[in-house]
Amino acid sequence: MKHAPRFQDLTPRPKQSRSWEAVVGALRRLFVEPAPGQLRDYTEILSDFDADVVINESTAGLGPRLLHELGGPPWARLGVSPLPSLPTSAIPPLVSPAVFADPPEVLPYSDDPGVQDRYRRMNWEAANVHMSQLTEALDELRARFGLGPQPTGETGFAATISPFLQLQTGTLAFDYPRPELPAQVHHVGPLLPPGPDVFELPPWWQDVVSADRPVVHVTQGTVATDPTSLLRPTLDALALTTMSLSLPPPRIRPISGRCRRTYGWPSPSRMRCCCRTST
Repeated sequence: MKHAPRFQDLTPRPKQSRSWEAVVGALRRLFVEPAPGQLRDYTEILSDFDADVVINESTAGLGPRLLHELGGPPWARLGVSPLPSLPTSAIPPLVSPAVFADPPEVLPYSDDPGVQDRYRRMNWEAANVHMSQLTEALDELRARFGLGPQPTGETGFAATISPFLQLQTGTLAFDYPRPELPAQVHHVGPLLPPGPDVFELPPWWQDVVSADRPVVHVTQGTVATDPTSLLRPTLDALALTTMSLSLPPPRIRPISGRCRRTYGWPSPSRMRCCCRTST
């Protein structure tokens, strides 16, 4: 891409806060702000390559949509992040200040009809009231290119879901029951890289193979990196269990220090720290 900004070139991320204004700001920054550059890139590519369809990943969802509505080819989306809860969803809201916090907080799932009705109201309110500024930003973006507002009843929640084909990574087994999802959404499993030809086992691997009690592997990932949200509670709950911890590089030292102070780590009989070296 030549014109679409890279993440580091976007408007500086505001200080994180638990507010709907912060949620709208984050989504505008990730989806709305890059869209004009994406549209320009796709238009230039199509001038040299007559594509039948445009396939994009999650964060480039609005550029291909604008391109199609301006006369370009249909677009399919590869979803590499969780699908949002929609205004009709009966699941815990997946877009809220609590979910965007670090650590994130999500309400528990329930199949109780009364709880599901409450979640539907919460999701409708989130999309149509709290997130109305996102919908307005999308309409302003469309007007900039001579397009009318979004169809009546459509909010910013579903704007990046392709109406043609949505290839969603992961599996339904990891999601809530989602009968409200449109028919063009298909779960396609994980996108796994090829396995390494050679893997050098760590020197303590035999301790794992021969362990006489459960071994728990804990990895927090690279987005929500507050160690108090997962790693510390896990250590507190399973302090006497042999563990393997996979930590992103920025968190290796603070967690290691905390392990030493609190649990006397490293101790071969209690836990191991397998620090990941790649990002």
